[in-house]
Amino acid sequence: MKIRIAENVKSLRKQNGFTQEQLAEALGVTVGAVYKWESGQSLPEVKLLVEMADLFEVSVDTLLGYDRQAENAERRVQQIEQHLARREFGEAIAEAEKALKKYPQHFGVVTTAAITYMLANTENNDREAMERSILLFQRAIPLLYQCTDERMCEASIMSTIASLYIISGQTGKGLETLRQHNVCGTNDDAIGFILAMRREAGEAKPFLYRAYASLLNEALYTGLGLILMYGTLRDEQYREAGAWLFSFLDSIEIPSERVTYIDKIRAVLHAQLALISAECGHAEESETHIRDAYHLATRFDHAPDYESANIRFFLDTDLPLILADGLGNSADDAIRRFVFAHAPASPALDAVRSRYDALRQANL
Repeated sequence: MKIRIAENVKSLRKQNGFTQEQLAEALGVTVGAVYKWESGQSLPEVKLLVEMADLFEVSVDTLLGYDRQAENAERRVQQIEQHLARREFGEAIAEAEKALKKYPQHFGVVTTAAITYMLANTENNDREAMERSILLFQRAIPLLYQCTDERMCEASIMSTIASLYIISGQTGKGLETLRQHNVCGTNDDAIGFILAMRREAGEAKPFLYRAYASLLNEALYTGLGLILMYGTLRDEQYREAGAWLFSFLDSIEIPSERVTYIDKIRAVLHAQLALISAECGHAEESETHIRDAYHLATRFDHAPDYESANIRFFLDTDLPLILADGLGNSADDAIRRFVFAHAPASPALDAVRSRYDALRQANL
């Protein structure tokens, strides 16, 4: 059994916004004493442990941080999750309540219990259960210092709470919660949807446009990432990822005879597929892609068009088209910077780059 009081005192102090001097003053000890606790040179007296636990609003067990307790709590979490996986909601709730009594300040237990109430009662819209879930999520926020999942933060928990308000019929409260915790626009889509659902089209418009622009960026980088991932693994699914991204680009472009900004993205996509195809031993496929990359890049750079009017749903907005960021000043520059410059040195890279340069040289 290992005590982790040094790490816990330090993390809880910072979590609660105390300096070492402020904590020392609150507990009536010297700054040197706090320093020794956090560096593991000494342990606080029992009376001070109780005072500290009360100050930080945690249990003494949590402050001490017993490994055995953490392991037992994790086992309880796993049991609850197994019940949820089998849709045994009654059993999951019973286990969650028992775990909460034993580990009331354990982040994993509290959040899993909150999720249990949310999943078990969403379908029947049980208002009381939704309120229980909300209270548990709120209780989890001060315990975030225990969480190692980088996806979890106060904003993400508050977004979940907002969803629970909406599910339980408290749409106004949910909307306000989303607005208050819209960090970097992460809730733009949900806010826009709710406003549109309430027929407040003018209010919804900027949120939905920003969410749509973010969606375009996310699809681009996710699609290219899947191509690179599968290509590195020599998994033929890189073709499916490429086909999906081409299909997505087709779906957002307004058909016209003009060469648009989407063609610049297509040129980069073809170049990336040319490289992956070469690495996977598909020489003929690679040649087709590099030719398409060259022709699209040449056409776009001859008459570059960044008008957002070429993109569906951007017809009546003056919002800037943020897709252009990071791809390069021209399609040719984008291919060289985004594809060739980032690829590890290999015979395949040399062959594809040389073929691309040869096509450009032959047509100068």
